[in-house]
Amino acid sequence: MQNRTVNYIADTNIISRYFSGRDEETKILVSKLGLNKMGISVVSKFELRFWISNFLICDKAERVKIIKLINSLPVVHLSTLSSKLAEEMTDTNINAKLADSLIAATCMEFNLPLLTLNKKDFQKISGLSLI
Repeated sequence: MQNRTVNYIADTNIISRYFSGRDEETKILVSKLGLNKMGISVVSKFELRFWISNFLICDKAERVKIIKLINSLPVVHLSTLSSKLAEEMTDTNINAKLADSLIAATCMEFNLPLLTLNKKDFQKISGLSLI
């Protein structure tokens, strides 16, 4: 993690909506919580790179701008503990998505709440705090 205080981790869907400018409600929510207090899981960073390369419709200059903004966020990396927590989640819930399990486990390891628009999948995870 970078040397900036992280108060919450944002899920991939929050970051993509925030930086693409598609969702004013998400921008207001992130502003209230503090963009400077937001971190992202390394898993979300990988997902966002894929999204930018394959789905985001904008010119090259806009893509570079979004990549710089994403790179400015503190990244919370996976550890042995978070990978074991994610493994337990997928062992007990066969429908658990790998990326969601890794993001949730990272939040749990660092005792950080997750800001997501996908509450339905995450609310099933015991010990995970959602915003």
